Amino acid sequence: MGLPLRGARLKAARRALAIKLDAENRDRWIAYESRMERWKTRVEGEKPPKLKLSYELLNDDPMAKELGRLIGVLSDAAVHFTPEFFSHLDVTEQNAGAELFSQYLETDDGEIARHLWMFAAVHLQILRTLDRCADGGFSSASLFVSAMQDIEISALKLKRLP
Repeated sequence: MGLPLRGARLKAARRALAIKLDAENRDRWIAYESRMERWKTRVEGEKPPKLKLSYELLNDDPMAKELGRLIGVLSDAAVHFTPEFFSHLDVTEQNAGAELFSQYLETDDGEIARHLWMFAAVHLQILRTLDRCADGGFSSASLFVSAMQDIEISALKLKRLP
């Protein structure tokens, strides 16, 4: 399901919100000279200094808290290979117990539905965040609103599956 990629997308949405809500973050993000200096450092084979954005403004923001919660859930569920992650794998013994084999593709319909529901929930939150960063520009388009509603309806159907 691309859990690491979804985590990166959530972090990008959180970063966009930090830039939207804090003018200093915006100025650091678009500072041409420092961005070009970072690229020059990379070309020279060195590690550039981190782009320092402040996330303090997000501490009291409900949308930012939800993004952080989802980042944590995805991290714990799949990215860090926790016991919870391994407990959902279908592992069988092969070659008289000499090897353990895990089916890479999930075969349980309920588990597939849960992954798809989470996929929809994460992307809906990302879209809501980007819409907020665009001052509601996306949600002013009826096609965007209709697509969001379709995704929400589909996600609710998936959540109800066994």
